[in-house]
Amino acid sequence: MCSKQHTIHSMNHIKLLAQIDFKDKQKLGKTKDINVLLNEKQKVMEIKLFNGEILAKHKANSPISVLCLKGNGTFKAGENLEEEQKLTQGTLIYLEKDIPHEIIGELDLSILVTKFSA
Repeated sequence: MCSKQHTIHSMNHIKLLAQIDFKDKQKLGKTKDINVLLNEKQKVMEIKLFNGEILAKHKANSPISVLCLKGNGTFKAGENLEEEQKLTQGTLIYLEKDIPHEIIGELDLSILVTKFSA
Protein backbone atom coordinates (compact mmCIF):
# COMPACT_ATOMS: atom_id res chain seq x y z
CA MET A 1 0.00 0.00 0.00
CA CYS A 2 1.43 3.36 -1.03
CA SER A 3 1.15 6.39 1.16
CA LYS A 4 1.48 9.96 -0.08
CA GLN A 5 4.81 11.42 0.98
CA HIS A 6 5.17 15.08 1.84
CA THR A 7 8.90 15.26 2.44
CA ILE A 8 11.73 14.94 -0.05
CA HIS A 9 14.21 12.23 0.87
CA SER A 10 16.70 9.77 -0.59
CA MET A 11 16.60 6.00 -0.52
CA ASN A 12 19.46 3.79 -1.72
CA HIS A 13 18.59 4.00 -5.42
CA ILE A 14 15.60 6.28 -5.76
CA LYS A 15 15.88 9.98 -5.10
CA LEU A 16 12.54 11.71 -4.75
CA LEU A 17 13.11 15.17 -6.21
CA ALA A 18 9.75 16.83 -5.67
CA GLN A 19 6.05 16.40 -5.28
CA ILE A 20 4.85 18.52 -8.21
CA ASP A 21 1.49 20.18 -7.64
CA PHE A 22 -0.43 20.14 -10.92
CA LYS A 23 -3.14 22.42 -9.55
CA ASP A 24 -2.71 26.00 -10.66
CA LYS A 25 -1.96 28.16 -7.67
CA GLN A 26 -1.14 31.37 -9.45
CA LYS A 27 -0.18 34.03 -7.00
CA LEU A 28 -1.89 37.37 -7.47
CA GLY A 29 -0.11 39.40 -10.13
CA LYS A 30 2.47 36.70 -10.87
CA THR A 31 2.99 35.76 -14.54
CA LYS A 32 5.61 33.02 -14.21
CA ASP A 33 6.97 30.61 -11.65
CA ILE A 34 10.27 28.70 -11.88
CA ASN A 35 11.22 25.94 -9.41
CA VAL A 36 14.64 24.23 -9.55
CA LEU A 37 13.98 20.55 -8.78
CA LEU A 38 17.48 19.14 -9.27
CA ASN A 39 20.85 20.83 -9.64
CA GLU A 40 23.51 18.13 -9.78
CA LYS A 41 24.84 16.71 -13.07
CA GLN A 42 21.57 17.78 -14.60
CA LYS A 43 19.42 20.71 -13.62
CA VAL A 44 15.67 20.09 -13.63
CA MET A 45 13.27 23.02 -13.46
CA GLU A 46 9.52 23.30 -13.45
CA ILE A 47 8.48 26.45 -15.28
CA LYS A 48 4.93 27.81 -15.31
CA LEU A 49 3.90 30.62 -17.64
CA PHE A 50 0.57 32.27 -16.91
CA ASN A 51 -1.64 34.60 -18.97
CA GLY A 52 0.36 34.59 -22.21
CA GLU A 53 3.73 35.22 -20.52
CA ILE A 54 6.84 34.77 -22.69
CA LEU A 55 10.17 33.35 -21.60
CA ALA A 56 12.13 35.68 -23.89
CA LYS A 57 14.78 34.57 -26.38
CA HIS A 58 17.83 33.11 -24.64
CA LYS A 59 20.43 30.33 -24.99
CA ALA A 60 21.36 27.42 -22.75
CA ASN A 61 25.05 26.55 -22.39
CA SER A 62 24.21 22.84 -22.47
CA PRO A 63 21.63 20.62 -24.21
CA ILE A 64 18.08 20.72 -22.80
CA SER A 65 14.88 18.73 -22.97
CA VAL A 66 11.43 20.24 -22.49
CA LEU A 67 8.43 18.19 -21.40
CA CYS A 68 5.00 19.84 -21.46
CA LEU A 69 3.17 18.79 -18.30
CA LYS A 70 -0.05 20.71 -18.98
CA GLY A 71 -1.49 23.65 -20.85
CA ASN A 72 -0.58 24.92 -24.29
CA GLY A 73 2.28 26.93 -25.65
CA THR A 74 4.80 27.40 -28.43
CA PHE A 75 8.53 26.64 -28.41
CA LYS A 76 10.55 28.60 -30.97
CA ALA A 77 14.21 28.04 -31.84
CA GLY A 78 16.90 29.29 -34.21
CA GLU A 79 18.76 32.57 -34.69
CA ASN A 80 15.54 34.26 -35.84
CA LEU A 81 13.24 31.87 -33.92
CA GLU A 82 12.25 30.44 -37.32
CA GLU A 83 11.50 26.90 -36.07
CA GLU A 84 8.33 26.33 -34.09
CA GLN A 85 6.88 23.44 -32.09
CA LYS A 86 3.46 23.51 -30.45
CA LEU A 87 3.51 22.39 -26.83
CA THR A 88 0.62 20.31 -25.49
CA GLN A 89 0.51 17.87 -22.61
CA GLY A 90 3.02 15.10 -23.27
CA THR A 91 5.13 16.93 -25.89
CA LEU A 92 8.83 16.19 -25.28
CA ILE A 93 11.51 18.05 -27.24
CA TYR A 94 15.31 18.21 -27.19
CA LEU A 95 17.54 21.14 -28.11
CA GLU A 96 21.32 21.25 -28.54
CA LYS A 97 23.35 23.80 -26.56
CA ASP A 98 23.77 27.43 -27.67
CA ILE A 99 20.61 27.47 -29.82
CA PRO A 100 18.52 30.61 -29.24
CA HIS A 101 15.00 29.74 -28.12
CA GLU A 102 11.86 31.26 -26.65
CA ILE A 103 8.77 29.81 -24.99
CA ILE A 104 5.31 31.34 -25.21
CA GLY A 105 2.62 30.24 -22.76
CA GLU A 106 -0.75 30.41 -24.52
CA LEU A 107 -2.89 28.76 -21.85
CA ASP A 108 -1.43 28.32 -18.36
CA LEU A 109 1.62 26.34 -19.42
CA SER A 110 3.60 24.06 -17.14
CA ILE A 111 6.84 22.52 -18.48
CA LEU A 112 9.67 20.46 -17.06
CA VAL A 113 13.08 21.56 -18.38
CA THR A 114 16.14 19.36 -17.95
CA LYS A 115 19.50 21.03 -18.55
CA PHE A 116 22.14 18.35 -19.18
CA SER A 117 25.83 18.60 -18.32
CA ALA A 118 27.79 20.26 -21.13
